[in-house]
Amino acid sequence: MKKTNYIMKYILLAGFIISLSACVETITDPVTGTPTIEIYKPLEEDTVQLGKNRIYYDSYDADGLKDNLSHFEVFINGESNGVFQHEQDSSITPIYLNITDNLLVNSRISYYVLTYDKRGVHTKSIEIEDVFVDRSPASPDGLVLQWQNELGTIVNLVWNDNATNESNYELWRKDGIEGDYKLIKTLSADIFSTNDHGLQTFINYYYKVRATNAYGGSTFSNVVNSKGIAGGDAPSELKAEALGATKIILTWKDNSSDELGFFVERLNNNNGEWEKIKLLPSNTTEFLDQNLVAGNTYKYRVFSYSTDSQSAYSNEAQATTAWQDVLAPDNLIAVFNPDLNAVILNWKDKTVLEDGTYIERKTGLGGMFVEINSVDIDIETYSDSLIEAGKTYYYRVRHHAVAGHYTEYSNTAVVFIPETAPKQPTDFSITEFTSGVLYGLTWKYNSTIEIDGFELQRKIGENGDFETYKIFSSDTRAFNDSISVQSEIHYYKLRSFRGTLLSDFTEIVSTSGSLIDGLESPANLSLVSLTSAVPYEIKISWDDKSSQEYGFIIERKDNINSSIVEFREISRVGPNVKVYSDASSLLVRGGLYTYRIRAYNAQNESGNSNELNVQIPW
Repeated sequence: MKKTNYIMKYILLAGFIISLSACVETITDPVTGTPTIEIYKPLEEDTVQLGKNRIYYDSYDADGLKDNLSHFEVFINGESNGVFQHEQDSSITPIYLNITDNLLVNSRISYYVLTYDKRGVHTKSIEIEDVFVDRSPASPDGLVLQWQNELGTIVNLVWNDNATNESNYELWRKDGIEGDYKLIKTLSADIFSTNDHGLQTFINYYYKVRATNAYGGSTFSNVVNSKGIAGGDAPSELKAEALGATKIILTWKDNSSDELGFFVERLNNNNGEWEKIKLLPSNTTEFLDQNLVAGNTYKYRVFSYSTDSQSAYSNEAQATTAWQDVLAPDNLIAVFNPDLNAVILNWKDKTVLEDGTYIERKTGLGGMFVEINSVDIDIETYSDSLIEAGKTYYYRVRHHAVAGHYTEYSNTAVVFIPETAPKQPTDFSITEFTSGVLYGLTWKYNSTIEIDGFELQRKIGENGDFETYKIFSSDTRAFNDSISVQSEIHYYKLRSFRGTLLSDFTEIVSTSGSLIDGLESPANLSLVSLTSAVPYEIKISWDDKSSQEYGFIIERKDNINSSIVEFREISRVGPNVKVYSDASSLLVRGGLYTYRIRAYNAQNESGNSNELNVQIPW
């Protein structure tokens, strides 16, 4: 079958390339969910200046990307302070606190940011309070040094003018690493560039800039130097890969710890000159170059700039765009399966021109995508078991085309791994070995999820209280109990544990040889159907094992927003009922829900059924 499919790929590539390029349209799924935003600076008790103050943040659309972000709106003390349109080819759009009201000087303000996607859906950041406004000018930033002549005697310095109340800018310089900084030039307000002449090539000059006014000077900008030695090593392992006919993706390793950002340069094939095509923020390790020409070769290099100016260049990398695009996989869905303790990925293969699919994953919002595996042609699923509870994972996939290049990536799928309790032991039973004296307890544990052990609880007499009686290791499956008070019935129940996480108890067994009140735990709780569009509905069913129940108690646990909520009763149904539909308005897209059921009557409740986990797709 594989061989036949592979031959057919080449037949279609040769015979129908025109019809494919003319007729096939890419299907784009509508975006749902809400964007996210996290603010890093300024935070509570930080100081800002009168003027323009950069807000450092990270924001993503509902798919964990930035493609569908639209704009940002900043609010100071509850009032709009400015709208910033998202730069579609930028990973981080610069946004600012623009403090122009003198009445705010020497006071404390609060602010927050709304991030909007292209649908108009927005998310509010946390509100940052107790930020102090100083009357000194805002600090310049983004200082960059460029040589102006081949002799190495003139440098140009450029910075961001963030102040609105400055009187002057001061340029400070020190000659050599052991020198002292001296004021070498005072510039008028609103200046953001100047040259320094008469330099010696054997001296490494260090520069910094600050704004001043009648109330003092701002903090200094970042430091740059004429030798271009950054505070860490140059970017390395630069790779360039064509994603079809018009795009090339660049990836590299960030080896510096204090860079302000990265410059991407591309070789101009017409004049042989390197040209800067993109400025990226710090910690960036990926860039997508778009709107390229099919069948052309492009060469790239990257460098960082930081508190010690420009780094050395990375290695050079090149890629040749393909002559035509191949459809990327889409409709990627990631669902956590607690029974397998794995994330199950499913996607749609929309082309016959691939020779494999590659899976990439990153951990957390600020992580890096790393290729974790690949699957053969025509495979549309993958199971990732190398995961940890309490972490959020992002996945994307792409094809490798038979023509030798990669397709674009699929959508990004996001899944949170909850800290799930261990599974309940099963087949808990009691056997009388010596009449009224010796009883054997046995059980099973059918799960791949590791546990630390089992807790056996016992009570003596119907009016007694259950207490922890024995703790067993995880490989124990039987225990013999000698009865000292033969006149009283002994009752037992068992659960598994891992750390502080506990499973549900088994049904209760006793030395009387029968279950209490004719109640037995429901069994085979399973999913009947799932409506994956609003309004959401989860339909479940079970086997009724009891003969004297008044009905069944249905409980649900919601694993949302990285926290585990306890089981809560959501409904009670009558006796002999075996199906229930949950259409609660609390069900949300991407939510992971756990269900369990038990029988009850006027005197007691049975043990719980097996637990059923259901996740509504993203």
